Amino acid sequence: MRKRQATPGFVNIRALALVWILLSLFGSGSLYAETAPDEISRVHSVAVVVDGEPLFNVAGTASYPAQERAALIAERIRAAAAAVDLEAETVILREVDEHLDIYVGDRRIVALYPVDASAEGVAPFELAEIVVGRLKTALQQYQMQRSSDYLLLATLKSAAVLVLCVLSIWLSVWVFRKWHLYLEARFKERLQGLRIESFEILRAENIWQVLTRSNKLLSWVLVFVIVYAGLEFVLAQFPWTRAASNVLLDWLIEPLRQIFLSILEYLPSLVFLIILITLTRYSIKLMHLFFIGVEKKRVVLQGFEPEWAPSTFKLVRFFVIVLAAVLAYPYIPGSGSAAFQGLSIFLGVMVSLGASSAVASVVAGYAITYRRAFKIGDMIKVGEHTGVVEDMRLLVTHLRTFHNEEVILPNSQLLNSSVINLSRPAQEDGLLIHTKVGIGYETPWRQVEAMLKEAASRTRSIKTTPAPFVLVQNLGDYGIDYQLNVYVAAPSHLPHRYAELHRNILDVFNEYGVAIMTPSYRADPDEPKLVRPEDWYAAPAKQPDGAVPAAQSARPDQSKPD
Repeated sequence: MRKRQATPGFVNIRALALVWILLSLFGSGSLYAETAPDEISRVHSVAVVVDGEPLFNVAGTASYPAQERAALIAERIRAAAAAVDLEAETVILREVDEHLDIYVGDRRIVALYPVDASAEGVAPFELAEIVVGRLKTALQQYQMQRSSDYLLLATLKSAAVLVLCVLSIWLSVWVFRKWHLYLEARFKERLQGLRIESFEILRAENIWQVLTRSNKLLSWVLVFVIVYAGLEFVLAQFPWTRAASNVLLDWLIEPLRQIFLSILEYLPSLVFLIILITLTRYSIKLMHLFFIGVEKKRVVLQGFEPEWAPSTFKLVRFFVIVLAAVLAYPYIPGSGSAAFQGLSIFLGVMVSLGASSAVASVVAGYAITYRRAFKIGDMIKVGEHTGVVEDMRLLVTHLRTFHNEEVILPNSQLLNSSVINLSRPAQEDGLLIHTKVGIGYETPWRQVEAMLKEAASRTRSIKTTPAPFVLVQNLGDYGIDYQLNVYVAAPSHLPHRYAELHRNILDVFNEYGVAIMTPSYRADPDEPKLVRPEDWYAAPAKQPDGAVPAAQSARPDQSKPD
């Protein structure tokens, strides 16, 4: 209800009304003489609605709610309008003690109290005059809208609108069908997919499907609007359905109004988010360019390895995005609601419980990167797996084995396991590989070492500097274990290097008639398994220059007496 502007003539009336309100609130009398309700703890008013039209507002109390009071007054108005003759009866205003009564003939319709006037912000008598005027109009319209002439005219209007709606729906369907045929005839064959160079983002069939569905959606929206408008108009023509018409209109108007007001209210926050997202995006792009320069050694940072650049960029990008999300959180619609906060807590608990291993792998991935254990292209050995590092991700590391198998290892496993890097030593003196043979005691050790070195010299990709060497590993019960150690320039094709080295060892030992075997003990042999001194330097072993012949050094000294 609109407030009447205060004028000098109403100053005294308003002052008296204020005194009256205070006396009525703190006095011992009741608020309503009709039902003697309790004192009002909070002023709450509800509109009195007749035939869907609000007339005026009335207040209520805890024991006598405003909704019940408004419904009772509306029922009295309808009963009076159906029973009295407005030409013979008049609307009368009577002052009774602390309130004003409004009668229609001898029927009391409403009792106005000072609290009703205070809720509207006007004087009691001013409110009473307004209520009397609107009550007269409502009574007249109530009787007029139930007359046969009015109902006949409303029926004709409704029928005309229904026919118009049917024609409009038919016409809209026909127009959209023709428009679809026109598009199909003129543009369907000319549509081309959306491409960026050789990459096809959208196919022509998908674009056509979007156009046809958009056309159908637009036609259904238009049909809905026509039906909605026609139904609202028809319901508004009759007094019994006018309230439903108002509700039907509010269902459409109120959400749109709320959406529009919410958008207007959210505009400053939206501008802030747009600026924040723009700054974050371009900051990440600048950081990306900087770390690309570091990776390609165009930008040199002392103590910072170029291979750290991609991982460091991802880590810094993550923290920048988290900072931007923290700054943007208060400006996200609904972020302050209990439902949004509860959902955030629920998602946080789910992530913390379900992603613990993933987080551990991510941390392990960064730890592996910065401790420089290996890099892409290195050959490493982890447990039973040996292969070339093909890719290093946040969660896993990809290895390509000698058998062309791809092994995916979690970074947490790499962090907690011993990692043997085979490529890094190969870049210095070469990678040292070794193999072992068991030979009996009857074969000279010098001959065995010479044969093993000759087998190494026949093998390709074996480095001559440092030179191969042989170690006597073990003097066993049945034989001697010899270990051949050779250097290779690169760890690639190790199985082939081992295979070729083993083949050469077999060939050399066969050429010199030495059996590669360690006999088991069953009984003492007829002759001891010893190497005769004259056989110490058996081929391919060579006696050093100036050395005493093996046979003479082993012969007893004849100059000494027996």
